[in-house]
Amino acid sequence: MAAVDKIAAAFEARDAEQFDKAIQRLIKAVQNATPEEIQPAVVSLTAIVDQLAYVPAAELGQIVGSMATMGTDPRPILPTLVERACNVMEDAARFAELYQSLLGEEPPSASDYGAIAATIQRFTDAAVASGMDGDAADLLVQAWFGGDGCVQPVLILCQWADVRAALPQRDRLLAAIEPIRESLGNAEWLHGLLLVLDDVVLTVVDRTTGRGYRLTIGGIGDNFQLHTLLAARLIGRETMAGYPARARPQRWSRRPTARAIRNLGAAWSGSSISSTFTASGSGTRAGRPTFR
Repeated sequence: MAAVDKIAAAFEARDAEQFDKAIQRLIKAVQNATPEEIQPAVVSLTAIVDQLAYVPAAELGQIVGSMATMGTDPRPILPTLVERACNVMEDAARFAELYQSLLGEEPPSASDYGAIAATIQRFTDAAVASGMDGDAADLLVQAWFGGDGCVQPVLILCQWADVRAALPQRDRLLAAIEPIRESLGNAEWLHGLLLVLDDVVLTVVDRTTGRGYRLTIGGIGDNFQLHTLLAARLIGRETMAGYPARARPQRWSRRPTARAIRNLGAAWSGSSISSTFTASGSGTRAGRPTFR
């Protein structure tokens, strides 16, 4: 895919302007590509995502995650995407802790992109004064404001049971999510998907009748959902709360659990956050790291 080659060339040249233009070409090219064309492109792009700072990685990573759903197998790229998601959430938690320690107040909302410029200035100045490297401090700011974008590819792919079954570093993901669940929206959604049970055998007993059922469940994320689906599947000919006693279609019990995960297509451009970090000059955004 020619667009992938242009992204790779811009990356090797550390040319942020051409890199952004190549991403836009990629978005258009994917619309007419076949799964067989998309698969190697996804693998190649994931290797580039792994070498980007968090904000540009978030933009390209979201595209890669969406492309992976259109390829032939998303599992080969999972280790890299999961590693980046863990890293960004851990760094976002570190940023929040250091921000409060250095500045004596809570950090701005991670979705308040209008606060990025002031946060870069205040936090990096305070961090450098405390002995931290300036680029390291900037990457922590990027983790806070770009964290949702870096988590999103894993979130997208975890809507599929085969991906959840192959997911590496599940325990680390859960541990990284916990401190920032209320700060990064996609981390909260991912937490719900990581709790989903797939192909688990249960014995269900009706307390009133003593009737027992042995069944396998999949795509179940919480007790309320389990109760609702069991009621639908096991109602049989009995009447429950006045509703007509009829079994529901089997496909209802096989739907994945991710509640109402928002449309991700609009995030491809990443315009709001990326433009804030973008500045003239090769390989830098607002004088800060784009490539690492």
